[in-house]
Amino acid sequence: MNPTRYHGRSKVVAHAIVVASVAMLAPAASAQPVHAAAAISDQQAVVGEPIELTITIDGAQNIPPPEVRVEGFTVAYVGPATSVSIVNGQMAVSVTHHYTLLPTKAGHWTIPPISLQVDGKTLQTDPVSVDVAASSSVAGASPTSAAESGSASGQLAQALQLQIALDRTKVYVNEPVPARIQLLVGGASLRQIEMPKLEADGFLVKPIGQPTQSPVIVNGISYTLLEFATTVIPTRPGRLTLGPASMTCQIAARSRRRPGRGSASDSDPIEQFFGDNSLFDEMFGETRLMSVPVRADAVQLEVLPLPTEGRPADFRGAIGRFTMQRTVVPDRVKAGEPVTVTTTVQGEGNFDSLSAPTLAGDVSHFKVYDPKSRHEDAPTGHSGKTTFEQVLIPLDTSVTAVPEARLSFFDPLAGKYRTETAPPAPITVEPAANPEPSPIIGQPFSAPSHPSTPIGRDLAYIKERPGRVLRVGRAWHERSTWVWLSLLPIGLLVGNEAWRRRRQQVVGDPRAARASGALKRALAQCQEAQRAREAGKAREAYAEVFRAIQRYIGDRFGYHAEGMTAAELHQALEPLGVPDELVQELAELCRRCDVARFASESTAAEQIDDTLQRTQAVLKRLDRWKGK
Repeated sequence: MNPTRYHGRSKVVAHAIVVASVAMLAPAASAQPVHAAAAISDQQAVVGEPIELTITIDGAQNIPPPEVRVEGFTVAYVGPATSVSIVNGQMAVSVTHHYTLLPTKAGHWTIPPISLQVDGKTLQTDPVSVDVAASSSVAGASPTSAAESGSASGQLAQALQLQIALDRTKVYVNEPVPARIQLLVGGASLRQIEMPKLEADGFLVKPIGQPTQSPVIVNGISYTLLEFATTVIPTRPGRLTLGPASMTCQIAARSRRRPGRGSASDSDPIEQFFGDNSLFDEMFGETRLMSVPVRADAVQLEVLPLPTEGRPADFRGAIGRFTMQRTVVPDRVKAGEPVTVTTTVQGEGNFDSLSAPTLAGDVSHFKVYDPKSRHEDAPTGHSGKTTFEQVLIPLDTSVTAVPEARLSFFDPLAGKYRTETAPPAPITVEPAANPEPSPIIGQPFSAPSHPSTPIGRDLAYIKERPGRVLRVGRAWHERSTWVWLSLLPIGLLVGNEAWRRRRQQVVGDPRAARASGALKRALAQCQEAQRAREAGKAREAYAEVFRAIQRYIGDRFGYHAEGMTAAELHQALEPLGVPDELVQELAELCRRCDVARFASESTAAEQIDDTLQRTQAVLKRLDRWKGK
């Protein structure tokens, strides 16, 4: 007999026996009475040392764990365990839910009856009593800290303390206030913590950072300080409440080997010898992780509105203490050429409310573009710096300096407004070499004239008789179309051979392959610019035009032109013998694109249509040039 077949048959028979046994014993299981009972692992406990609570439901399974709340304990659900047993043909089922109880207060406590719903019926467990003794240490805390706390509950509270710390409680609206959530750990074996949660109605809260750790001594007791730093910004005046704050900590608690009252181990001399041995408990006791919630009380802040007295006319809401530095480059330009004004504002305060400094002076002889900003936070604290870059274009030679810059802000520490100024920056403006004529706007529009058609000339009358029928044109084989169709196969063969030779040339010469489609790809890039212009994104359209010029020069002449600037493109074309007029036109188009990157959308849109048309025309002329 095949052993494999025999083994397979035996497994089938075994499964059949088990199924039949369960089917026969099902009535007996259904007849089992349902009962619930609660028990604890130890009726004598110590503050900070966990004990186990079990709730067993006999005669039922798939019963969800009931909610357990016990005064004087922190309760954590561990998990369920199911049991099925068959004794003398009777099947018994049960489910046991396990909980861990961490005593927090000394005294005599009673676990109240716990209610469960089983098959529509309500079951209740009997109450269970527990005696909790005060300990000289909580999770390893020193005896001194226990004596100072005065009670077992004070010991556990002293082991984990959470508080909110502020530098000041009297602040102004929109003033950034450094806040710290501090966790004091006094001897507890801390394994894991969650990020704190802070209730802050009426505040903007910056992201809470990772904690820093340092040793501290409070009231003569050593603690480990975990500090979470953040910044809060009040958004309305009045008396506001910050907090409370809360977080959950996991600590390691060691349970002692302590027998219960009335157990068999009371008469065991070995158990009596080791049962109260703290050294033996320390070495062989069971360690469990307990989740302990901690909470910090809320703090009150008095938030003042910004004063109206002494408010400068150019104040835009900046709050803090700032300094300002400014540079202008270049200091010698031609009329119509841009200068870049870089202003750096640094200090402490609310940088979100900071605007660019204003130009205090006559700017009618400048073309002024909107500034761009870049912010950098300091490695520590709530200080930092913001850099503003603004493009100004002097229009004529009467300009001798960039006007003075002013930055007004409210100093919350001094309680008054301040103004930082940057003096005028001298520049020299020379006449433009080739001034561009201003476009003429508002020319009268003359409608095109159309020749008049006499009335009745466009009418065709219906004939009453067809008349004589004549053949129109020649027969199909006499037409020139037939001749061309007969030559089509020969043309296809010739074209296929030319395409094959051209493909071999392209494969063998990558530079020629790039140059063959350079104009087509550049014009496609110009189409992208046209779509950006139609979408109202003028600066993006200028960027696409500049990329079209870069791409054509790179593909046509074999350069890596993606990262080349306008000046580098100009230097790359001169050695190739490209006509000067084409080089100058390309340089002018690149200059327009550079200026448009710093301009606002409305300013940049003024010449985008003319720039697109000139770019396409110059690229086509350059493509027709048969130089290198």
